[in-house]
Amino acid sequence: MCWGHWKTMNKANDRFLDETLPPKVLLATQRKAGTYLLAAILAELGFQQTYYHINRRKMQAYDPYLMELGLSEPRKFDVRVPLRHSLKLIRHREFAASHLRPSRTIRRMTQNFHIVGCVRDLRTSLMSYARFVATSGRKSDGLAEDIRTRGPVAFIEKLGRREIRQARAYLAWQDQPNAIVLKFEDLMGDPASAIGQLADFLGVQVTDPAAVMARAKARPTLTKSEGYIELDWGEAEEALFQRLGGPAANRALGYAD
Repeated sequence: MCWGHWKTMNKANDRFLDETLPPKVLLATQRKAGTYLLAAILAELGFQQTYYHINRRKMQAYDPYLMELGLSEPRKFDVRVPLRHSLKLIRHREFAASHLRPSRTIRRMTQNFHIVGCVRDLRTSLMSYARFVATSGRKSDGLAEDIRTRGPVAFIEKLGRREIRQARAYLAWQDQPNAIVLKFEDLMGDPASAIGQLADFLGVQVTDPAAVMARAKARPTLTKSEGYIELDWGEAEEALFQRLGGPAANRALGYAD
């Protein structure tokens, strides 16, 4: 992989990094919007996976040799490290995952990173999240069983309001000069264009984006959806989605509803 001429996108202050260094990258994605697919793409573009998933007060430091345990019991990998310290663990040409939203404090703390965001249609992201919980038992065995019995409506009752409210915030990264926000649907539907945009943003030269996507999809990832329990979106899910303001949030994310 060839590195092009890289220059910092940070226009907010006068502290510029050495232009000869590749960027430090932070994924800041909506939940179930291709976080670990993007991680696999970044690895194909020459960036090193830290296996960190960070948030404001702690991080999961996953072990790549214990992927199944990371999927089912992520709390076993919890480390109480505040964001100001966990960000310091990410070096040039490395990346970490997160679902961080761009508050004023987080913008300031991540100003020397390249931020890669991704959003997704809320109906499909909620369905994907429900399938993930039902299969992995990630949130709790009780919720997983409830979803398997009653369908995605059980998940939306529990977590839908939070997910819908937070989804709008991820799009705000696009107002940051050191960030790019992709759509999951573009990544899957037109990978050559989406990966080309991402490579340009990161200062990486890539000759065959479609091949990059093919190799990324073949990589084992932490939350790959193959084999998840199948669920259906029905009238109960749609009625609750409407009541929680899902269509308006979808429009704010750039999706016709």
